[in-house]
Amino acid sequence: MIRKNPIPQKHKPRPYALLGMAAMSLWLASCTTDSEKESARPSAPEVSVTPSSPTMNAKPTWSWTSGGGGTGKFRYKLNDDNLDQGALEITASKYMPAQDLAHGTHTLHVQELGESGKWSESGSATATIVLEQHLAVVGDAGSPSGFTSLFIPPDGRPVISHYSVIPGGSYGFLKVLKCGDAKCASGNSISDAIDGPSMGGYNSIHVPPDGLPVISYRAAGNRGDLKVVKCGDAACASGNTISTVGNGGRYTSLHVPSDGLPVIAYFIEAHLWVAKCGDAACASGNTLTLVDSVPSDPGVQAGGLSLHVPADGLPVIAYHDGLSGGSRLKVAKCGDAACASDNTITTVDSTGNSGASLTVPADGRPVIAYYDELKKQLKVLKCGNADCTSGNVISDVDAGGGSNNSIAVGADGRPVISYSGTRNGIAGLLKAVKCGDAACSTGNFFAPAGAYQGTGRFTSLRIPEDGLPVISFLANSQGLHVMKFAVPFP
Repeated sequence: MIRKNPIPQKHKPRPYALLGMAAMSLWLASCTTDSEKESARPSAPEVSVTPSSPTMNAKPTWSWTSGGGGTGKFRYKLNDDNLDQGALEITASKYMPAQDLAHGTHTLHVQELGESGKWSESGSATATIVLEQHLAVVGDAGSPSGFTSLFIPPDGRPVISHYSVIPGGSYGFLKVLKCGDAKCASGNSISDAIDGPSMGGYNSIHVPPDGLPVISYRAAGNRGDLKVVKCGDAACASGNTISTVGNGGRYTSLHVPSDGLPVIAYFIEAHLWVAKCGDAACASGNTLTLVDSVPSDPGVQAGGLSLHVPADGLPVIAYHDGLSGGSRLKVAKCGDAACASDNTITTVDSTGNSGASLTVPADGRPVIAYYDELKKQLKVLKCGNADCTSGNVISDVDAGGGSNNSIAVGADGRPVISYSGTRNGIAGLLKAVKCGDAACSTGNFFAPAGAYQGTGRFTSLRIPEDGLPVISFLANSQGLHVMKFAVPFP
């Protein structure tokens, strides 16, 4: 048998001793907690910034949350990590600068106040602001170009048709620029004198899947014939085929649909015509159709047209009549591929409109940028259906100009528009806007001026696969320019 030795009475803990030990432990615990409160700092705030960098948004928004252990009172400072002097103290958790930030990186440092009166370590987030776009001067200075038209084929290297006036002369030639890279920064080739003198006004370019550009343009002379060149190579340097398609050719707009047979809208005086080519070069078998005859007052030209062939194969054309005191914006939705029958024509805005640019995004409902000459502002019309006969939404986009506009829609369904406008009281400057929604009715973002703050006439805009828009434009006597955006629009 195993015997348990009893604990001697004198070694047994007494109840009051146990109580004393517990009280001592509580007291020590409270002392330790108070001491920690005196010395502890809260954790650094967690800081973020939107939109993500790099960005063109010169007024990004920083926001933060407590890292824990603080009072909810914060202090912050931009581009300086010494918050002991000059920091602003707030209880909010968001900051947006009142003025545009400069090109470059900007870091916001944030601290939170602890119960002890001590500040946390800094949390921070950095925004990279990009205001300078890639700019290439690709035309000869002193040789003003006009009527630029840009297309970006699958190789990502823009091709641009333009009318280049000889220095000091009264006439010019149709030229084609094939860029050597996506920014037109190097390796460019220029094909001069595609046709004879004074040939090439009102040009429009499209590159079909064969990679050989097709260009419509107006010839010189009293009739101003509509002409088409089918290039023999990607740069239109050799093997070109030139065809005369019809009489007249003002405000030409060309698109090559999936059948490979170009469609061209053009004006003869106040009459809107459409040519459906019989072959890829428009050399034979062409069908010419009078689509609309519009009223036109003396000295006022109808025109400003833009054509697009959507997935249904039925062309859509935006154009305006020639009424003095306010032209009407109209849309023609063709009933067949040649616009020869069953066309639907609708007046979509009744006063003061010109300079339309149209595209049809994936939803099948056209979107049109145009200039309100009476109000001197850029407007956008988003059609409610495929022929713009109902449900249209008109948005006033920029009260500071809107002529020379060009529109494209990216993969996100939001239009981007280039145009000439006014900034700081100076008219005719290059401007661009990314719409906040499909109708440009809210949340529009205007590209900052950046380093280039010069003129921008005859703009033509496309959005390549990388999502960074490219614009060709005339900078007055400085010749043809190309701008490639360096970062996406917000």
